[in-house]
Amino acid sequence: MYMVVSTWRIAPGMKDEAQTRSAPVREVLRSQPGVMLVEAIYEDDEAVAVHIYKSEQDYDRIVNDPNGPFVQALEKHSLEEVMTWEGSRRGPTF
Repeated sequence: MYMVVSTWRIAPGMKDEAQTRSAPVREVLRSQPGVMLVEAIYEDDEAVAVHIYKSEQDYDRIVNDPNGPFVQALEKHSLEEVMTWEGSRRGPTF
């Protein structure tokens, strides 16, 4: 399995909107073959997303493809208007 933990900074006063916009993005990810888990927590001005994929190849196909489902969902729901990706930790699980 391949795990990714990402942190996102929420724009001031936009926590509720960030939660609303990110929910359908998570649903898109959950519907993809190769995705095992997608969850998020929100605390103050930060969101932490935890994703588990069957493999690193599944992660790359779903998230890193500029025409893939993740990028399309981000754009469709204008998530980056209310949240800014700060970084991710990723790697195989043991």
